[in-house]
Amino acid sequence: MKINFKIWLIVLSLASLSELSFAQSNVWISGKLLTDQKEGSIPLSNDSFILFPHTIISSADIDKSGNFHLEFNVSKSQVIQIFNHTFYITPGDSVFVNVTGSRYMPEKLEFRGRNADHYNYSTKYTNLKRSIHFKYFTYDLKNGLTKYLDSITVNKNILLKNLNDFSNNHTLTTDFKAYAISQIIYDYYDQMLSPFVNKKYSIEQIPSSYLSILDQIKLTDDNLVDKREYAFTAMDLLKYKKLKSNDDELKLINDNFSGLTKEFILSYYADKLILSYTSKDSLVTKELFKKIDTELTKTEFRNYFNTSRDRLHKSLTPFPKEVLLTALTDSVGQKLIFKDLLTKSKNKMIVLDFWASWCGSCIQGMPEVNKMKKNFSNADVEFVFISLDKTEPDWRGGLNKTKIPGNHYWIKDNFDSALAKYLIIHSIPRYVIINKAGQIEKIEAFSPYPGDYGLETQLNKLLTH
Repeated sequence: MKINFKIWLIVLSLASLSELSFAQSNVWISGKLLTDQKEGSIPLSNDSFILFPHTIISSADIDKSGNFHLEFNVSKSQVIQIFNHTFYITPGDSVFVNVTGSRYMPEKLEFRGRNADHYNYSTKYTNLKRSIHFKYFTYDLKNGLTKYLDSITVNKNILLKNLNDFSNNHTLTTDFKAYAISQIIYDYYDQMLSPFVNKKYSIEQIPSSYLSILDQIKLTDDNLVDKREYAFTAMDLLKYKKLKSNDDELKLINDNFSGLTKEFILSYYADKLILSYTSKDSLVTKELFKKIDTELTKTEFRNYFNTSRDRLHKSLTPFPKEVLLTALTDSVGQKLIFKDLLTKSKNKMIVLDFWASWCGSCIQGMPEVNKMKKNFSNADVEFVFISLDKTEPDWRGGLNKTKIPGNHYWIKDNFDSALAKYLIIHSIPRYVIINKAGQIEKIEAFSPYPGDYGLETQLNKLLTH
């Protein structure tokens, strides 16, 4: 094993001398799948909360023997996702990994090479955290908040001890250890906030000792603003502050956040406004967007905000001509355009369910939409299924399997159609609500499942608003 490792290091060193192959790359992740199917590809994406949407940084095909090689360039340390794990990468990383089990949820990951200790710690941390969080997610709070706080504090200390034990026996850089500590601490804060932001407890039920800890949470580390745990804590802290105060959210943001953390929360708030927006709120929402616009300076936040503003704009304006001309085929083979579909349901609210025969989660949701149709049979609501299958036979095959009755259409140009592009449909299932005026009411509606954040609840609110 040691001989092979030395050979591998020599090969990497020689390869790094090749300007032709690696001139633009400063991170290399190679590996071998030991038990998974030897086909497909390995995607690697960023895990940043200020890059929107998340993007694929690099992708590598798997050869017949299960080998793959990723190479890419990063200008600074950042967090990435691969093998359903998150890893902290730095310029100059060169690692080889053996993957045991499925590449989507591996049983074991073993890294070696330059900065491999960072990757091996992250693997151990993720596995330990998942086992601990399983208890956290199944905790029903029946024993009260004090015991809940004791429980998550024990978990935090287990994770900190794991980091300390690992760092005593391995080489971790100062920057990496700081990041690793922040993961644990901010995840702990987020768990502390969870019972209130998820409405398990009211503010009045919080013990004073618990409340004092929550009120001491200050988010001032702009270097962590794109990290998952810090971002979740920031979002939940705003919700907590809102539960405690009658102040509007813009005032709460100004009073409790600063710097890049404030810019992140402002862009998040803009996105939140779109989720809660109704056409009757248009003037208020437009004014709020104008105020947020003046506060944002960082490019990544402006891009995030501009995406939200674009969605708002589309909710305030009629469909453009090229979108109305999107070609459709109905279930009996008749050709029509999207404008015809809107005309057929004039003066009705329309729910568009975008799906495809290859999308398992789409098909799981369709019976739920069908149930909803019965609940709204006396209301002016029309439910429409639109397929984004590549071919008409694929779509019809899917219809035969699902056997869901109703209004079914197929878009020949699927994801490349003017309609799909205008609605920013990159993935499915996707649900869109069009109001009785024929304009977008919810460009990204909730999923068709029960609860406060379900499509049925959303429709009822819109119908009675």
